[in-house]
Amino acid sequence: MFTTARIRSASAVLCFALTLCVRAGEQPSGTGTAFFVGKGGYMLTCAHVVQGAGKIQVAIGVKSLDAAVLAIDEALDLALLQARVEGVPSLPLANSNAVEVGTEVRALGFPLSHIIGEDVKATKGTISGISVREARKVFQVDATVNPGNSGGPLVNERGEVIGIVNAKLAHPLVSNVGFSIPINYAKAMLDKEGVEWGKESGKGKLDGPALVKVVSPSVALVSVWAATRVVDLGRGVKMEFVRVPAGSFTMGSEKGSEHEKPMHKVTIPKAFYIGKYEVTQEQWRAVMGSNPSRFNVPRNPVVGVGWNDCQAFLKKLNEEVRGARFSLPTEAEWEYACRAGGRTEYCFGDGEKELVEYAWYCDNADATPHPVGGKKPNAWGLYDMHGNAWEWCEDRWHDSYQGAPGDGSAWADAREAKGFVLRGGCWYDKAKACRSASRERSTPRGDWDGQGCRVVLRDF
Repeated sequence: MFTTARIRSASAVLCFALTLCVRAGEQPSGTGTAFFVGKGGYMLTCAHVVQGAGKIQVAIGVKSLDAAVLAIDEALDLALLQARVEGVPSLPLANSNAVEVGTEVRALGFPLSHIIGEDVKATKGTISGISVREARKVFQVDATVNPGNSGGPLVNERGEVIGIVNAKLAHPLVSNVGFSIPINYAKAMLDKEGVEWGKESGKGKLDGPALVKVVSPSVALVSVWAATRVVDLGRGVKMEFVRVPAGSFTMGSEKGSEHEKPMHKVTIPKAFYIGKYEVTQEQWRAVMGSNPSRFNVPRNPVVGVGWNDCQAFLKKLNEEVRGARFSLPTEAEWEYACRAGGRTEYCFGDGEKELVEYAWYCDNADATPHPVGGKKPNAWGLYDMHGNAWEWCEDRWHDSYQGAPGDGSAWADAREAKGFVLRGGCWYDKAKACRSASRERSTPRGDWDGQGCRVVLRDF
């Protein structure tokens, strides 16, 4: 799904060849639908439409705009986007608790846009069933939906949104069975993010052409590019990098230690590519010729490496891959990538209960690291940002963020600095150490068995 083109550059100075393969292209890797819900360019869509996207664009009429993910809820399959645009009308949101079986609806969106064109399509149907799955209500609809409809509004006869189209039941013996997320679930997300949304319109019923004419200006085509970069280390060993978009976030936490304060705004001025996984033992061996880890499992993260060891690893990578530059992430880049557009204690929320789904830590790791990618990724497609191995950052350690740079750069000022920064927690840590804002320090030679790294790819 992600491969649309490849560009190769290689060096054969050593006995292996390092190859940089660019898996990105002009054509999007997927499309879907979104709709405007408030002033300021806010849009709702499905989480699965934009999850893991390196780049998102929305098209309204002839305009094509970059969009960013502000919030995402995997469990509900909801995402909140924002684009820099003014004057686009937003749709009113109905009370989905009042919806009954038999209610007439229309689904608007961009199904199969690459085949049948990039204009809004509307299909008519009814709410054919209301079921409960995992304690959540789901609307079943018999309006025709196809790939590309996901994220589009399901509206009633007054043009008010009652749900978000998110799935179609595919089976040779089944037709016209789709599903929709009741819009009241999305209202909770909008309220949490401070987005003002429009209540019921108070209008009477509209006929088909009038309804489509009213609703379609608020419906946008979503195109996503799941851009990755792959470095081939030879003998079947590769390193994969995920694009992290430029943006701003609030760094630190008021709930943590003094080391995580004061909370401060940081702007990442330029997109960058960060390792999809922690550097593994087989990757380290491919570059350095040896594996320093006590736990000798090729797909486990490399551990027991110091900051100086990581610099030596990066030096070899930089010597062998022309036109690319590798480094450790800055501390700000690491937290920004870990949060993946969220503002909570963990990439998925504030509670520790779900951490077992995203991390290897003391409650589930059985006192050992585990192969990378075995848990759920965050919203930007990065694995093991919580737990498994502590990850070195480029920055020197400071006891607080007082005076920290706000531009995403590494804090290299050596005055009062005590070692270098580590992030993310590891397999033997408690949940608190695995939070997005949690930070630790160590000497550059490395003092713990749980220290590993994740690599950033720049200037390619």
